[in-house]
Order: sequence, then C-alpha cells, then structure tokens
Amino acid sequence: MTKTRFSGNVLAMLAGSQAAIQAMRATNSAGHIVTISSYAGRGEGFRVYGATKAAVNSICRSLTMELEDDHIRAVNSMPGAVATNFGRTHPPEFVNQLLGALGVPAHFERGDILPPSTLDALSKSPFFASADAIARAVVYAVSQPQDVSVSEMVVGPRKSFPHVGY
Repeated sequence: MTKTRFSGNVLAMLAGSQAAIQAMRATNSAGHIVTISSYAGRGEGFRVYGATKAAVNSICRSLTMELEDDHIRAVNSMPGAVATNFGRTHPPEFVNQLLGALGVPAHFERGDILPPSTLDALSKSPFFASADAIARAVVYAVSQPQDVSVSEMVVGPRKSFPHVGY
C-alpha cells in the first residue's frame, strides 16, 4: 500500500508535470501546472498519506522556482476535507460514525459510493468543502495575470485546519 500510494501521489504527479512542462516549453506555450495536494502534507499525524503530500508540496515549490523564467506557473492547491467518496479507503464503521456525527444519515458498506445527496449534505457542514469550491479556488489562481503567481493555496471548509503547520 505504501509503495502504491507513493507511486500515485508523488511519482505520477512528477512524471505528468515534467511531461507537461517539456511539451509547453517545446511549443513555447504559456499556462499552468496545477497540482491538487492536501492540507495533510503540511502537518504531522497524517502518516504515509501526509508524507506523500509533503513530498508533492516540496516538488511544487521546486517547480515554482524552476519555472520562474518561463511563461509557465505552478499552482499547488492543498485542500482540507472535501466532500468526495473518500470512504472507499476507510472502514465502513469509520465512515458511518463520521457521517452520523455530522447528522448525515447513512448506511455505508465497503465498496459503496456516497450518493450525491450525502456529498451535498457534507459540503454544507463547516467541516467539508465541496469539490466545486476547490475547483473555483483553482480557477481563481489560474485566471490571474501572467506576471502574478499564486503558487500555493491552503483551501477548504471553515473548520478543517486545526493545526496549520506554518
């Protein structure tokens, strides 16, 4: 699991970014390399997942410096809790307990996906952002003038950052 997580979260992002940069440089294109990392990469206690996201955050900071003389910008969005089908990687007991604590009725079983109504209810709580809200933050970052770089964004719901590690 650790090797798979590292491959998916770090190596795939690095390979994709480098391929995009190479193609953009070859065609003299301006644009953005957008990475969706995680708030978990900024603090302790998030185990291997957090460590992989810390690696992504570090790579993105390096890309920002590497690209400062190009017309390519690196944008790293580090969302907190987002209302997605996160449950696929957690035991059903945890998912059901979490949903119940938020007043969201559910009977989640391994392999299930959360229905849109549950995701909507989660995104209305102060603890989860909607995927749409995260997308709007990214659109904000990439719509800035070319001479402005929004390189890192910690973005999420009102109550998702109890220990921001600055």
